[in-house]
Amino acid sequence: MNMAKVHFIQVALACVSLFAVPNAGENAGKFVPNTATIQRGPNNHSANPVGANSAGANSASANRLKVNAGQQSVTNQRPAAIQAEQSAVHMGRQPAQNSPIPATNQQSASVQALGKEVPLVEDGKYWSPIVEKLLPQGLTDAEYKMWVQKTESRDVIYIEEGTLAVCGAGGNAHAILDDGTRMCVRNSKLGPMGLVGELLAFQLARLMQIRTVPAIALSKVSTDENSPWRGQTARLRELAMADGVYVALIQWIPGLSEAKFPSMIKQEPYSVDMDSPQLQELDLASVVYLAEWTDLVIFDYITGHVDRMTIALDAIMKTGQTWLIKTSIHNLGWKKETGALCIFDNESAFFASYPVLKNTANNIGRNLSTMYDALLKSVCIFRRSTAEAVAMLHRIDDVSELLYKRLKESDPVAETYLTDELHDSLKVNNEILKQRIAAVFDHIQTCKRRGLIL
Repeated sequence: MNMAKVHFIQVALACVSLFAVPNAGENAGKFVPNTATIQRGPNNHSANPVGANSAGANSASANRLKVNAGQQSVTNQRPAAIQAEQSAVHMGRQPAQNSPIPATNQQSASVQALGKEVPLVEDGKYWSPIVEKLLPQGLTDAEYKMWVQKTESRDVIYIEEGTLAVCGAGGNAHAILDDGTRMCVRNSKLGPMGLVGELLAFQLARLMQIRTVPAIALSKVSTDENSPWRGQTARLRELAMADGVYVALIQWIPGLSEAKFPSMIKQEPYSVDMDSPQLQELDLASVVYLAEWTDLVIFDYITGHVDRMTIALDAIMKTGQTWLIKTSIHNLGWKKETGALCIFDNESAFFASYPVLKNTANNIGRNLSTMYDALLKSVCIFRRSTAEAVAMLHRIDDVSELLYKRLKESDPVAETYLTDELHDSLKVNNEILKQRIAAVFDHIQTCKRRGLIL
């Protein structure tokens, strides 16, 4: 087998899992993919799990905080290991590192694996099983439940103001639980609508089986003796987090690099298509990265997110500087070790975006709608599970109600937070949500017809 192909298959295999399952011992667990059909490289890949050691450092033991779980009086002193750590950055706001776009290699649209030709696309419009297998697994349902339970039962022992490099500025914070778990505390600048938009975006991602959106849980900041926030009264006051305010606790993902547009994602019809000449030139790792992006395009189209891909596209539209397409994407990170796109900061969706997109009489709304329509039409290969999820959502009359119920069922704090007013706002936006789902569904059907013709 050509050694270049072996290399790229090994690179792509490292994309299989975003989160490892924790061991009972000191070190994070190791994920071992099914080797019945594909051989992985000689080096095991380990990642910090969404468990007790998901503190964000490369070494689980380096950041372990030696505190008692029942300790009630804790100083808010920043641990030395975390103080020294500069590279593990959440929210994607860190200096550029290695490019997240794998280098291209002159290969056909099928690759050699164990001596057999493996197609990249099947049925004209779906990523093949081999591509699906190599996509990062992301957050499992069990790990998400563990995260929600952890945020309710563990004490906050340290909290500091967020920065552009750590958790984001503007009222956000970085906190640590008594088992060493690190998290970002989002005090949404958009108020309840932004907070609920973030929570609903996570639920939509789960429905679509997009599992690289970090875990999120609601929490009520309180200094009551039974609250996880007890012992942090003075620090909370310094951070202007009022007693009784609701915040979102978001999983910390360590070591994120900048993410950039794949070269095939263009504002041109069917630029990502089984017949695209450029697809014939991509290596397997690049195809896996592209497949993740096809999910992201659909996800952001449905939610109408106005603070991610559209930032660069809007700048290009206004300045004519096409080189901006090569710059890093706002509110998106790339995990080099796993190849996973980390889709975070989703408050600029639903409530924040729909009124803007609906107002096409305004230049901003018209431009954003035009950009999203062009992005959607550029993609004509999908994950089969994504297409099936869109078809399922298209059959449901009240998707907003479905998301609302899922949120209440999965997060106990949401039961007390979701008011009738927020529920009514969801109902008002359901029609726009249905229209955007229908647009994606219709586009997938168009691509299906193209695949039959081609």
